[in-house]
Amino acid sequence: MTEIKEKASVEERINKILLKIGQRDPGPKGTWLLSMAEIVPEADLVNDLGFDSLKLLDMFDELEEEFDLDIPDNERLIIRTVQDLYDYIDV
Repeated sequence: MTEIKEKASVEERINKILLKIGQRDPGPKGTWLLSMAEIVPEADLVNDLGFDSLKLLDMFDELEEEFDLDIPDNERLIIRTVQDLYDYIDV
């Protein structure tokens, strides 16, 4: 039971960071702002959530601070979806 709760907690923390970053400034879709309903495991960070390079940098910085880890540049390049984030941080 606690493992399921911990996994949900990690995913919730990631989702909150994604929402925070996604609502900072309008993305490439004009005045479009990210909603929690759009943050699903299969969502592509760039194509579905509208994260540009600056938002991606901010996201990785916040994730590193929140989870006290270092995500190397080569790992950042392979993280494309929300599920990729869940998997990487949950490892």
